[in-house]
Amino acid sequence: MSIRYATKEDIHELFKLNMEEYFPKGFENVNLMDRYEQGMWWADLELFQWHFDILQRADGGILLLIEDNQIIGELDFVLSYDFDAGKPIKRYHIIWLFISYKFRRKGHASRLIKYLTNSVEHDIWVEDEDKRSRRLYEKLGFEYKKILNYCLLEPNSSAEENQVWIRREIIVQNKIYTDLNRMVATGELRTVIGRYYAPSFDIAQLSYPDLKMMIWGQMEPADVIVYEVDGGMIYALMTQYTRVYLKGEISSSELTGILKDLFPKIMEYGFETIELQFYESEIDTDMLLSLGFKLKSDNDYVYKIKRN
Repeated sequence: MSIRYATKEDIHELFKLNMEEYFPKGFENVNLMDRYEQGMWWADLELFQWHFDILQRADGGILLLIEDNQIIGELDFVLSYDFDAGKPIKRYHIIWLFISYKFRRKGHASRLIKYLTNSVEHDIWVEDEDKRSRRLYEKLGFEYKKILNYCLLEPNSSAEENQVWIRREIIVQNKIYTDLNRMVATGELRTVIGRYYAPSFDIAQLSYPDLKMMIWGQMEPADVIVYEVDGGMIYALMTQYTRVYLKGEISSSELTGILKDLFPKIMEYGFETIELQFYESEIDTDMLLSLGFKLKSDNDYVYKIKRN
């Protein structure tokens, strides 16, 4: 048994391995939308190739578990950035962990995680998919944080005309995403809203949407709006799952005013809801409720394993 990094030549075999898991009776007669809803990136060969390219752009890759020259498992990961106690930190984020059903309950998932742990210098984070994965992460010593999910059906109000900031809309070009990735990586930006995978992986997806428009719908690369105040700047990615990054410092009243202006503009894109995520206790709940958000009953967990 061995572990190695995947190359583009492995994608076709990995695709077949995943399809056997999702569609044991065969996927050829299942339409692409139904396949995507069950299998996401792994539901179509071209989408899987796109996903592999995005992993590479985010300084990540796919670890393969090999037995008798056969791929029996994979671990997809990227380099990520976050803030801890106000300081920028690097971390690795596991996007996907999969073992073929024929080879489960033999400790193979743990082998892949331990291999990654021994190969990198930073903490490793992963979002749980189900109770089974949660038990695995807890067994391996992962600590967890609770993630709260909020939903907006209709904004309560828009910003008042007498604004205290300068707002300018940015024409979306790849350069703005390159700048965002650079500022996230160097710690110039910190996430105010949006806990969606790893920032670099996330921004790369938004700047290079898949050609089949399965993931972001009928969207070009997502628009970015920049808000500027005396103490800092806000970068807002205009998607249903909104991301807001902060450079510098702004007051809570300035942030509230910006969000009052921002969310109605996002609704103009035709989204039925706006979805937000936060680590527990990191957001002013009263402010969100005043903007019209409701706390959803389903919560997520993100697990992290610290290096010694």
